[in-house]
Amino acid sequence: MGSKTDGTKFVHKSHLFFKDLQLNMSEWCKFGQNAISTFNESIDSLKGIKSSLVTGKVDEVPTTPSFSMMPMFTRVSLEDFDRYNWIKFKAAIEYPEQVEQIEGIGTHVDKSGFINYAIKLESIRDQDSDFSLDDTTAIMADLVQDTSLMMEALLSQFQRRILTLVYGKTPNRPKFTIAMCSELQPGQAKATDYQDGETQENEINQIVDIAYKFVDLTSDEKLILGTNGMILVTSRPEHFQPVLSFYGSLRGLQLFQATFFARLRKMWDRMKDLRHSILNLQNERVIDRLEGELAEVGADIVLIEEIIASMTTAINEREAMWEVHSKELDQDNQSLAEILEIGREVRVTTQKIKDMEMVSSGLVDEVKGLRDMLNTLAEKRMRELSKLMASNVQQGSDAQLAMAANVKASRYSGAALKILSVISSGALGLKLSDLAMKAVDDYNEVHEKNWELFGSPNFWGGFPQVISGVVFWIIFTVVFFKLINASKDKMKLEKLAKDYTLNLRLPIDVRTTPDKLRNYIATKEVMFDNIEPTGHRTSWYHKEPKGEDKIFYTLTLNYNLAKGHIHYLQAFTEDKKGQAQFTVDFVLRDLEAQGLLNSGQVRRVKRRMGLTARGGG
Repeated sequence: MGSKTDGTKFVHKSHLFFKDLQLNMSEWCKFGQNAISTFNESIDSLKGIKSSLVTGKVDEVPTTPSFSMMPMFTRVSLEDFDRYNWIKFKAAIEYPEQVEQIEGIGTHVDKSGFINYAIKLESIRDQDSDFSLDDTTAIMADLVQDTSLMMEALLSQFQRRILTLVYGKTPNRPKFTIAMCSELQPGQAKATDYQDGETQENEINQIVDIAYKFVDLTSDEKLILGTNGMILVTSRPEHFQPVLSFYGSLRGLQLFQATFFARLRKMWDRMKDLRHSILNLQNERVIDRLEGELAEVGADIVLIEEIIASMTTAINEREAMWEVHSKELDQDNQSLAEILEIGREVRVTTQKIKDMEMVSSGLVDEVKGLRDMLNTLAEKRMRELSKLMASNVQQGSDAQLAMAANVKASRYSGAALKILSVISSGALGLKLSDLAMKAVDDYNEVHEKNWELFGSPNFWGGFPQVISGVVFWIIFTVVFFKLINASKDKMKLEKLAKDYTLNLRLPIDVRTTPDKLRNYIATKEVMFDNIEPTGHRTSWYHKEPKGEDKIFYTLTLNYNLAKGHIHYLQAFTEDKKGQAQFTVDFVLRDLEAQGLLNSGQVRRVKRRMGLTARGGG
């Protein structure tokens, strides 16, 4: 490409020119049969109106036939339709800055999401023929943007979300371009003559991105194929139109796939950053932000799965279509199809979709794993808060109980000290002895006689009184010590009853099927679920009837879902009525009723725990 300067004025020189130029552009977007049907209904196509003007804005009045357009678009009119499969319309537009007149953009959309645009250029800058490739490149840049805006006005909000997810907020969606002309001037004897590595090839690359195949179809017909477009020199473009339209739509899907896959890679990079943030969590206050980001990624993954499913449906329909119509092609179109390697392109496109499905599946698992990690951290934080609150409450309760216990202890100890001091001083025993002696004296006085013992009327006033006092002292000491010990034992038993806990692990170690495990977990009101290096761990609350009462348990099942292997089941309760034998019996009975254990396995678990094989309460 050359240029020259004349003073301060830059003069640009073009080397290649199109004669009788027609442009075809292709892209893919998730559409679907419902979208086609809804659009047909919205423009009253079912009433037989095939050339109605479409004006207004879709977003403001969604029930009317309306497009949201840039000022350069003047009107959109329906040409033909199939109620459930496709629609064809024409948009007449003007480019006042360069193009004096464009007859219109013919647009064809089918339910699979393949969109083809056809534009015939009549004049550029007062030129009605011999369009330079430089001017054509500028026109193509405008067309890429304008057709995107026009098409976006037709889409639902759900489809717009998909486009924003894949392309971002830009109207410049890439499209595969086919430029068909009767001559590429100056003419060359062979297509490879345009592959000069300099000015001609540089201008061609502006149209097709990177030209990599130069082929002579016939002596007068030439094909230049590039990464994002192609140039076909032929005087009979309508003859090759079916093959070119099919190939263009296929390459449009591939361009969508390239951008879509780049978006998947960015999402994986985002997952890497999120995982790093979670594993190196310094401040628990960012958990809410991380949960919000994971929720946003989860919503994007839902769209990604929808996109992959739609691409799979689209390529399957295209493959079936090619199987049928490729056999009906004439020799020229068959040769063109072989040069374009359409069969191979279909297979490669299908394989790319399968690869993306695997990447998407990995994203789903990654998000689930990160969400489980965050849930674990959040639950850990909640447990710590609960423990802190419980500790504060317990400390207050313990303080009150300690005060009450101290009061009781002081009462007991004070009474015991008084009793022991009285007993140890012998006062009580001697007092009782005095009372006995007084009774004897009173008896003698009433009967006016003395009760003599061993020939002495005053025998009780000596050693017998001392001996009887010692005997009474011994008897009362023994009795009071027994009462004090009995009270102490009662207080100890009450404390043990209040501190009762049962934390029982049942070593199941039985292999079943993943489906049975899933069905068993589905019957529980799960309050905790986590995947650990040793397997799954799922916990739920359980109330087990016993007589007229219900015992409250926390049950935790540790298992490997992939292998269907149950490692153990742990039961925890603070109810002193939940004895080990009773707990083992109802847990194993539940596992047996759900088909996870048989009677022999139940007996084996009980033997391993050292319990009897029979039921017990």
